Amino acid sequence: ANLEVDIELIIENKLGWTIIGAGSLIENHCIEAFITKGKTIYIDSYLMNCKERKYRFTLAEEAAHFMLHHDIYAGCNNLEEHLEIYDKITTNEYWRMDRNAKYLASAIIMPADSYERQAFELFKEIDKKKYRTNETVLYKIALELSNKFNVSDIAAEIRFKNLGLHRKLISL
Repeated sequence: ANLEVDIELIIENKLGWTIIGAGSLIENHCIEAFITKGKTIYIDSYLMNCKERKYRFTLAEEAAHFMLHHDIYAGCNNLEEHLEIYDKITTNEYWRMDRNAKYLASAIIMPADSYERQAFELFKEIDKKKYRTNETVLYKIALELSNKFNVSDIAAEIRFKNLGLHRKLISL
């Protein structure tokens, strides 16, 4: 079963925002995307066209940044203003904001109920004798979840850990 959350639909149709591919954001500015007060998400064209799983998560993360830190984006009209805003933020503030946005993005794109339910189903189905350790079984489940939710392996593993699925599944 494909459990992919249609993040583009949510952003464009539910939130009424615009998504625009922007060339070389990563290459020229070391950022994957940014959002403006006009509720436009500019995202690196390479991600948009070639890295679907990263693209999807980045969209969710930018939406999360706007929801969590909308006061910071209130005056942001373009890339230059976005870069100025980030120059004024301390490293600790940046990491805190980024961690919070990533956490919310993972909750949007991998909803806890369906994610956990799917993890338990996979745990029941998997032939545990084929794997040498519990860690390997859990890693295999996280990989399968990454495919079902169309996210990167790393995003799926982090969500897995954040939901405490390592403990919950092994205790079965």
